[in-house]
Amino acid sequence: MKWTTFFLAFVGVIFVSSLGMAGPGPMGPGPEEDLPGPHMGMKKGMMKILLKQKVGLSDKQIRSIEDLKYKADKERIDIDYKIKKGRLELERLMDEDKPDKARILKQVDKLGQLNTQLKKNRVGLMLDIRTLLTPQQWEKMERLHREHRKMRRRKRMKRRGPMGPMGMDPGEPSGP
Repeated sequence: MKWTTFFLAFVGVIFVSSLGMAGPGPMGPGPEEDLPGPHMGMKKGMMKILLKQKVGLSDKQIRSIEDLKYKADKERIDIDYKIKKGRLELERLMDEDKPDKARILKQVDKLGQLNTQLKKNRVGLMLDIRTLLTPQQWEKMERLHREHRKMRRRKRMKRRGPMGPMGMDPGEPSGP
């Protein structure tokens, strides 16, 4: 196995672990992350109806949320692009005959800053949306999120089956 592959796998595990530790805030994921919407196959008009009926949002609030989401998504796309370029650069640095530790660590720091910027983008969007809602609407939105997360979890479990993704009982210890 190439050193680069090992290193990138290691960095990936560390990064994914750090995301898992960060997790959603005390209020759960942001409104845009788990709410049914166009990104999950629901037509935009259906999402508006759902938000109007279940949360009680006005057309003006929905339009403001759409505008905030558009702006944040546009920024997120730019950040994602920079992260991909940064990973490619890190791979190139790692593949050198004599890898320069200082340059590599600087690139890792740069990737960390970009990932932090990405997380701030999503959290900032959630907070911006929250300012548009009344406390009652926010509570209804949170309830809708919880319901939707449960539904997604059930769908995922149904796809995987009772024995988990690999056909193994998650409660059973693996190995002798």
